[in-house]
Amino acid sequence: MRREDPSPDQPGSVPSQRAGQQAATRHRIVAAVADLVTEEHPATISVPAVARRAGVSVATVYRYFPNKEELLDAGAEIGSEKTMADFAGQVVTDDTIDELIARSFGELADHLPLVRNQQQSPAGRELRKRRRAMKRGLLIGAVRDRGLDPDDPATQRLLVLIELLASSNALLELHDQIEVPVDEAAAVVTWAVRVLLDATELDLARRSPFEHTVPEEGPR
Repeated sequence: MRREDPSPDQPGSVPSQRAGQQAATRHRIVAAVADLVTEEHPATISVPAVARRAGVSVATVYRYFPNKEELLDAGAEIGSEKTMADFAGQVVTDDTIDELIARSFGELADHLPLVRNQQQSPAGRELRKRRRAMKRGLLIGAVRDRGLDPDDPATQRLLVLIELLASSNALLELHDQIEVPVDEAAAVVTWAVRVLLDATELDLARRSPFEHTVPEEGPR
C-alpha cells in the first residue's frame, strides 16, 4: 500500500508535518520525471508511468501537477529547483546576480550525473530548454535593474552570452574538462558577466546621440 501525503482535511495531521510530507511527495514525483527522461523522450512520458516510478497514485500526481506540461516543467527544475524557488516572484537585481550564479552552479553541482545525462540525450536537452526559459526571466530583471533595455540588440546579445556562461554546459566544461572547482567556476563566470555588463553599458553610452539644447530666442 502506498504511503502518500495526507489530505489537507485529514484529522489529526499537524500542519508542519503535512507540509513536509507534501514537499517530499512532490520531490519524489519530480525525481521520477527526471529518472524517466533518461529512458524516454518527454513526449512519450505518461502520468501513470511517473506515478508508478514515484510510488504514488495517478490522482496524487494530478493533485500536484494539473497537466503534463506542468509536470515536465517541474522536471526541468531539477538542478535549479531551490534556486528558482528562492528567487521566484522577485527581480534579480544587479546586487544579487552574483548570488544567483553561485547558487545556480552549486545546485547543479549536486545533480552532476543528471546534468551530464541531459547534455547527451535529446530528452535531456528538451528539459534544459524549459529550464532556460525560467532563468531568462530572472536575467531580464537583472539587466533592467542596470537600466538596460531588454529589447535593444546590444542587451539581447548580452543576455545570450550570460545565458551561455551561466549554463549547465559551461559548468560541465569548466568542472569536468578544465577541472575548475564549482565555487571557482561560479566566481569566474560572475567576473565575466560583470565585464560584459560594463562593456555593454559603455557601448550603449558611446552610440547614444548627444542631446542638443536649442536656446530659446530672447526678445529682439
